[in-house]
Amino acid sequence: IISVDSSEALKMDGVVGFFSAKDIPGRNEISPTPIKGEELFASEIVHGVGYPIGLVLATTPRQAEKASLAVKIEYEELPYVLTIPEAISSNSFFTPPYDLKIERGNDPDTIFPTCDYVDEGEMSVGGQEQFYLEPNVSHVTPGEDGEIVVHASTQNPTETQKLVAEVLGVPLNRVVCKVK
Repeated sequence: IISVDSSEALKMDGVVGFFSAKDIPGRNEISPTPIKGEELFASEIVHGVGYPIGLVLATTPRQAEKASLAVKIEYEELPYVLTIPEAISSNSFFTPPYDLKIERGNDPDTIFPTCDYVDEGEMSVGGQEQFYLEPNVSHVTPGEDGEIVVHASTQNPTETQKLVAEVLGVPLNRVVCKVK
């Protein structure tokens, strides 16, 4: 992201404010995995089309949507990696301390020679973990005594509570997550 200019959006009828990464009072990090790097609002690098860079607050959803189109964002196009073969050829791997691997049982080089059959080859599965499973939607309202109430469509309300508390910079007991 080279620049973000919300000045025209802020002049529009019904627009109350524009909030971006710099306005987050806590951590701008929402990844539930040990491999951090998923920001609530992109601060420097946008990782894909549609990645949020901010939020327009307005008196109606229509006004907010119209104003969001008036926010001017200037990007620098960066090289990208979309497939596993591209990642291998560009030497793009997770590096320590995130060198994750699955190990179970004996060493394959020791066991394979004792097997009657060994199949070798490659397999590619197009699915992305959780991408197809859980498009989350949340509605957040202020509660009593500084409490935040989150109504979320999630499989993990505890994780939602934790991430909301971290983003807002408040203790966990100030965030209530409800699931129906």
